Amino acid sequence: MNLHVELFRVEARQFGWSIRQHEDPAAMPVLHALHGWVLLTAGGTWTTHPPNQTTATRGVPA
Repeated sequence: MNLHVELFRVEARQFGWSIRQHEDPAAMPVLHALHGWVLLTAGGTWTTHPPNQTTATRGVPA
């Protein structure tokens, strides 16, 4: 388990690094260090996700 995610849960949720059990991981944008906001796929890849209302409501600047 990533200690940073556990110590900074609010930040981890804002950046998509931690989600709740009832949330769909495929629908939750993740801030990737190289590619910006992305959506993860079931196949282990990702697709780009431009900043929008979803990321803005999480308290992350677009």
